[in-house]
Amino acid sequence: MTGLLGIMLAAVAALTVSSRPRMAVILVVPFVLICGFQTWGLAVGLGVNPKDTVSQFSYYAVQLIILVLALVAADQIRIYRLWRGWFVSAPAAKPVAGSRPDSRSRVSIGLGMNLLLCVVVGTVDYLLNSSAARQSGEGVPPIAGVVGIVLLPLAILVFGSLNLLRSGRTKRA
Repeated sequence: MTGLLGIMLAAVAALTVSSRPRMAVILVVPFVLICGFQTWGLAVGLGVNPKDTVSQFSYYAVQLIILVLALVAADQIRIYRLWRGWFVSAPAAKPVAGSRPDSRSRVSIGLGMNLLLCVVVGTVDYLLNSSAARQSGEGVPPIAGVVGIVLLPLAILVFGSLNLLRSGRTKRA
């Protein structure tokens, strides 16, 4: 679940604010919450994998790798968005309170959207995978997690390449 949710959280965070620290907050807080929910679900036997999965170091290493990939993907999307001028507030003659691109309201909106996304994805995951019949003794990862783990590096590759091409064109001009 965290793999697919990682790319979704990254996209929302990258499209909401312009600064890296605020983008990281919008991504990391919901990710840690949903990772805790997933870990609890596995520990009590509600997940696809066996209960002892959460007692292995590799489980936490994978979650950390997913989080790092999500942060890198979000940053690449954010850089591309800023370059293209997507969702960037136009400078006003008189700035209106709360109209800055990275105002607290934008951070709150991004955080709220990601928390809502976590609730929806967590609920759907719980409903689809809570059946004891769906348990896998081999610990095969769920398809949503695998899809997310494939999409994160793909997003980094695509947006990173676009950013690299853009920076090369800018230096030549």
